[in-house]
Amino acid sequence: MSGLFAKGETKDTLLSEKHPLLVLYLAKDESSINLKRGDILTFPDNLFREQKLNPGEFDYVKYLRTKGISASLYLPSGKWRRVGATHRFSLKSMAADVQEKLVTKLKRHDFKKDELGVLSAMVLGDRDYMDSEIKDSYAQTGASHILAVSGLHVGVVFFVFNFLLDLFWKPQKWRLLRAILLIAALWIYAFVTGLSPSVVRASIMLSFVCIGMLIGRKTSIYNTLAASAFFLLLYHPFYLIDVGFQLSYTAVLSIVVFQPHISSIFTFRRWLPSKIWSLFTVSVAAQIGTFPISLYYFHQFANYFWLSGFVVVPLSAAVIYLAMFLLLLLDIPFVCDAIATVLNFVLTLMNGSVRLIGHLPLSTFSNVGFGLIDVLFSFLSVVLFSFYLKSHSLRMLQFSMISLFCYFLTLVCLKYDQYGSERFAVFNIRNSSVVNYCGKGKNLLSCNVPMENVCPSISNFWMERLASVPMVSNRNYYEIDRRRIFCLRNSELKGFVAQRRLRVDVLVLSEDADYSIAELRLLFDFKQIVFDSSNSWKYRNKMKKSCKKENICFYDVVDSGPFLLEK
Repeated sequence: MSGLFAKGETKDTLLSEKHPLLVLYLAKDESSINLKRGDILTFPDNLFREQKLNPGEFDYVKYLRTKGISASLYLPSGKWRRVGATHRFSLKSMAADVQEKLVTKLKRHDFKKDELGVLSAMVLGDRDYMDSEIKDSYAQTGASHILAVSGLHVGVVFFVFNFLLDLFWKPQKWRLLRAILLIAALWIYAFVTGLSPSVVRASIMLSFVCIGMLIGRKTSIYNTLAASAFFLLLYHPFYLIDVGFQLSYTAVLSIVVFQPHISSIFTFRRWLPSKIWSLFTVSVAAQIGTFPISLYYFHQFANYFWLSGFVVVPLSAAVIYLAMFLLLLLDIPFVCDAIATVLNFVLTLMNGSVRLIGHLPLSTFSNVGFGLIDVLFSFLSVVLFSFYLKSHSLRMLQFSMISLFCYFLTLVCLKYDQYGSERFAVFNIRNSSVVNYCGKGKNLLSCNVPMENVCPSISNFWMERLASVPMVSNRNYYEIDRRRIFCLRNSELKGFVAQRRLRVDVLVLSEDADYSIAELRLLFDFKQIVFDSSNSWKYRNKMKKSCKKENICFYDVVDSGPFLLEK
């Protein structure tokens, strides 16, 4: 199989014969670093593996398909080779080349690693230079939206180019040419930064503003929002289930509806208190609309989102303005160096502030169980309350309160229903032994790796049951619906002589437990053997052959997915 290499150093998009478009992860070595856009690679077809997901685990393959990508593949060193190159013209390739040149220009000013990563992500939409630590810091403080190129960035482009055009001719002259240049600048920037839903939304809305200025008509925020959503979904219907699309539109709508009402609670005559209050009200208004989506997808809530809004939003605006001027100006030695110095200071201050807020006590509520029912009731209450604010109808306020009451009643009923149920799972997590029992008010997790390493893959298992965060346990024996389960890890019972065999229905073997079938039968009277993912491929194959020979039922979580028992 051969593929067309498109972009990147470690994560690349390529075309292949079997998969029209896929994401390719290459091991970092001298060969992969020297690859260029347009290089053609060949690799074996047998490297593709079907992913066995855990209950509620994020389906990365399904997510890629909504982006038009059919598969993803990791290629270690030596499993691929370059066989040629192609130089077909592509607008996306041209935009990526421009983005790469702009990043190279930023690199010449000796920004620190974290500052360069945040700058390239904020201004150019390129996150390749960001490490996980700085991403987590922004996520914990509710400031992740700053790292994504969004309406704020497009607004700065609009303001900067509008200001530059004012220097050359009066606004009343050559209005058509002026509008065309402004719209072209917006869409060139949107294309260079990757055409994310939030950028396209803002570009469409500001394009309507330009057209309205040209024909002398005012635009309605609701009409421009609806029109931008319509054209986006017409271009790519799968945007409807894209998290960025959902957060972008709910945030803007929520700010438009709620911010004026929250802002009117207090009024300040002085400029500084008024601006601080405005920043706070915008942050709160945006959270009203986006918190159900954030909790549903990410299961965490940043308690100090308002505090980060005071610091990060003004600093991020300064970063965008300074970066725009730095990129637009020619390489004037003293001017560019001065701008870069100030920009580096502002970035350092912003990153340091985010880290400081992230380390405050109770900065984040994590592992919050929030399902589809929670989202529906939350949005129903928010929408009804927004109707009340618009119409001042007491009935709408009553309906909003009734929906909240029904929501809490539903939660109580679900909690009572789930209390008597039980679930047992042996998860499929690479090279790890992870067993979870959830039921009767208990949530026990047994694993041979730190809990924080496995939580992202399995947390939905207990959050769907409205259970609390699990307690780490070394428990070996479980009972669920009259079925007995024993987990045998490594060789902990090697040499032990049992006076009477323990009768179990399921025997879970972990960490290459060094027992033959005959030795296991001296200890246990079992009906089925389960091999978890901590066992090596060699061990699992050897034991499965023995099971087939002895006519013993077995289950391999690596090949068949997680093992589940429910009552």
